[in-house]
Amino acid sequence: MIIRKATKSNLENLVYLNSVDGYPWECEMYKYDFKRFMERGDTFLILENGGAAQGYISITNKITKDSSKLILLDKSELANFENAQKIHLLSVRKTEHRNGYGTALMEKAIDNIKEAGKSHVYLFVPPENTKAISFYSSLDFQVKGIYPNKYTAGKHALFIGKKL
Repeated sequence: MIIRKATKSNLENLVYLNSVDGYPWECEMYKYDFKRFMERGDTFLILENGGAAQGYISITNKITKDSSKLILLDKSELANFENAQKIHLLSVRKTEHRNGYGTALMEKAIDNIKEAGKSHVYLFVPPENTKAISFYSSLDFQVKGIYPNKYTAGKHALFIGKKL
């Protein structure tokens, strides 16, 4: 198993992995979406095993477009945003779930976040994605708040994170 930084030459792999991860995304992701994320400075790590891409993760400095919309359990959490990064996307082939790839990608992303001198990591997850919530909980992430209407009207997101 190899985890390495993805480049624009991996855009097709990222689109494909997003389409086979088993999660019913609200909208389809295209090459230009991933290219735009890379161009704004997001880091993509891709996991390969047996010569094939099995999953990816992306890290961004942008915690949220509008922190005033976040309903935090503890308002002091806002002070950590300056010293944090966010896991933007995590995708693993559905056929490869429960093989440790998600954990390996999260561990590598957290290593990168620490190397960047950051002390906190956050992410958003739909409350109905109970498998993801359980997965993140197993990695010591805790619910920090909720972002109402994050995805679309009536589609909220849990805001979860942890201190590194």
